[in-house]
Amino acid sequence: MSTTEEWRKDFQRSLTCLRKKRLGTFLYLQHRWQRNAPHLVKRVIDEGHELGCHAYNHEHLDRLSKARLKWL
Repeated sequence: MSTTEEWRKDFQRSLTCLRKKRLGTFLYLQHRWQRNAPHLVKRVIDEGHELGCHAYNHEHLDRLSKARLKWL
């Protein structure tokens, strides 16, 4: 997930929709995203959603060596 301003606005609109409908969700967010948007992470938690760390980033599995794939 990117941390562009447009994406942040879309994410906030999604959180608002979930709140209005009184729905909770479990979100897996990349560590990098969590570090770059702590105010949104706080909102996710404050509004009662569950939060998991997905990873620091996504590796392109088709571009990794066999040795690296074994490590994952």
